[in-house]
Parts: sequence; C-alpha cells; structure tokens
Amino acid sequence: SKIKWSYIMRKTAFLLFLLFFITPSAASAADVMRHLDIEDALQSLKVQQALYPEVQLYFAGDTYPKVSKNYGIVKTSKRTNSFLKDKIESCEWAFASALVDLQQAAINSNANAVIQITSNIKNRKNPSNIQYDCLVGSMMVNVAFQAKIVKIGQ
Repeated sequence: SKIKWSYIMRKTAFLLFLLFFITPSAASAADVMRHLDIEDALQSLKVQQALYPEVQLYFAGDTYPKVSKNYGIVKTSKRTNSFLKDKIESCEWAFASALVDLQQAAINSNANAVIQITSNIKNRKNPSNIQYDCLVGSMMVNVAFQAKIVKIGQ
C-alpha cells in the first residue's frame, strides 16, 4: 500500500511538471507584437550573411531608382522557434528569412529589387522604413512582409 501510494504520488508530480513546464501557461501564451528597428536587424551579422547582395531592398517610405518593370506584389510569412532563445535574435532570424524569401521571388522573376516592403502580420499593414513587426509568442516568433518585385534602372 505504501509502495502504491508512492508510485501514484510520483506519477502525479510528473504530470504536474509536464502540465506546468511543457504546456504554455495562459499568461505566457498570448502573442505580443514587437516593433523592432530595421537598421539594427540589417546590421546583424547573421542577417547580412543570409541576404543576397544582388537584390536591393527598399522598405515602405524609402526612395528607390526608377522602376523599369513591375513583376507584382508578393507576400511572405516566416516563423522560427524561439523557445528558450533570445526573442530579439529570433525575430531577426525570421526577419532575414522573410527578406530572403522576397529576394528569392525577385531572382525567380529576373528582377533586381524588392520595393515598398511592408510588415503585414495577420494582414495588418505597418508601412515603415524604421521598424518592422515581429509577433512574439512563448514558443515561436513570426515576421510577415508584403512587397513589390521590380526591375530598377536599365
């Protein structure tokens, strides 16, 4: 009887541990919208190493050379695991992944620029050339953009 009670208590403690530590609590489960600095992200070595230098990037509000051909609007949304990681670094990695996605769309279209890049999380546009939006959850972060793929110059 004493052994059985000990077994039940250990199992209960283990289940409580799982419930408390593995399952996100209601308080931490809410996603938080962070407005982060574009320039800081672009200065990150990880971001710089990820981007294609041959495809220029212009955020909403930036001036850019004359457009010679417009290939249309594209959207991207990138998530990355942020569990037990620095949230800003996780956001910067999702930022880089989203920009690379836009650059890859430009390369696939024989374009050389991505213009009017706008944060677009859950279809809520935030046109800024100073900040981008990052939706931060307890386990994941999300960065989403909408932009135009174009050829500039020539």
